[in-house]
Amino acid sequence: MKYMVKNKTLALLSALSIMACSNKPIAETDSKRLIFDHESMIVITTVINPKLETMAVLYGNKRAYQAALLENDVHNPGEEYIYVTWKYIENPRWFGSNISKDLVSVERIRVKQDEEREYLVFDYRIEKGNPLPVNGVQLNKKARMDYIFEYRPSVLP
Repeated sequence: MKYMVKNKTLALLSALSIMACSNKPIAETDSKRLIFDHESMIVITTVINPKLETMAVLYGNKRAYQAALLENDVHNPGEEYIYVTWKYIENPRWFGSNISKDLVSVERIRVKQDEEREYLVFDYRIEKGNPLPVNGVQLNKKARMDYIFEYRPSVLP
């Protein structure tokens, strides 16, 4: 009797395992996913906005990463930041995860030294798309830079 229950259970599990396997292809989206070249920059932090269904990554060079890590809002010439935003979709190949879909915007900030006046120049440019509003407000250049500079590096213990 014990062996019969074991055999039936084993047979049921085997049948379920076989039925779970499928050769059906997973439906891909019709979206053209653009791959962003981060130009060997370091990921400073990532941001997910479930309300807008967007994800963003703030990249920076070593100087930018160090400035963000210090949290003192002091910048130095040579810092460079790239803030990339994508729409996201559920990953059809991995339950509970998201993947990038359409590229929404690419913003770049370069910190330079003005040689004549001896102060810093913040060169902000939108390289692709249009930045999304923050809390329903479309930010001007200065406010947008401040918004990007507020992010701190993700630090693992």
